[in-house]
Amino acid sequence: MSLRFHLDAAADARVDASEFATAQLVHACELADLTFDEARAAINDLRPPVLDDLGLADGLASLARTITGVEVTVDADEYRLPEHVEIALYRIAQEALQNVVKHARAASVRVRLRRADGVVTLRIADDGRGHPRRRSAAW
Repeated sequence: MSLRFHLDAAADARVDASEFATAQLVHACELADLTFDEARAAINDLRPPVLDDLGLADGLASLARTITGVEVTVDADEYRLPEHVEIALYRIAQEALQNVVKHARAASVRVRLRRADGVVTLRIADDGRGHPRRRSAAW
């Protein structure tokens, strides 16, 4: 924001500035705005809003509803985990489900999230072609 403030101040003070300098200041302001917008979008994308709204278990169920062409069953217990763990598990499930859709030719997928003895396990299994499709992550 400081960059934009100084660019605006320079643009406003261009009393005797050349057309080229004025055009460059205007362009620099536009680029600064674009950069700020992209940074905000990237920050928002780091933590899926669905995790804030629904939590991990319901977030996984919501993710499953977005997958087309494959029946996705989610069996997940609801509990809060550290933010970085929830994000990682959600992104792992997201990538695994996309891989199932793209490569496995599966009819069904099961997403299972469990916590026992201080360990959280995310298991994703499908009935697709090729190697047995079991992906899991544990923390």
